[in-house]
Amino acid sequence: LNLDMGWRHRLVAEVVGSNGELFTKSNEDVKLLDLATGTADVAILLGKAAAKYSSSSATTTINSAVLGLDPSQNMLNVGKTKVQESDLTNIVTLELG
Repeated sequence: LNLDMGWRHRLVAEVVGSNGELFTKSNEDVKLLDLATGTADVAILLGKAAAKYSSSSATTTINSAVLGLDPSQNMLNVGKTKVQESDLTNIVTLELG
């Protein structure tokens, strides 16, 4: 049903800003932490936003990063597959913790 994706999209929109202000108004690299990332849905949405708004800035290098931590290796394994399928391995890192 993906009913939970609604609040996740809203969360990311609130964090990032309607025009990507989190990434576009900072002169420094943006580092984000997703605690209890599970299968990395929020981390992936944040990574997609980082890719979108960082690539629209003057530089083409994306220096923003999202770290997802979770105590379940099984959840992280699913998340790592999703990160790879989303082509975000250069932005999103998942670790056991």
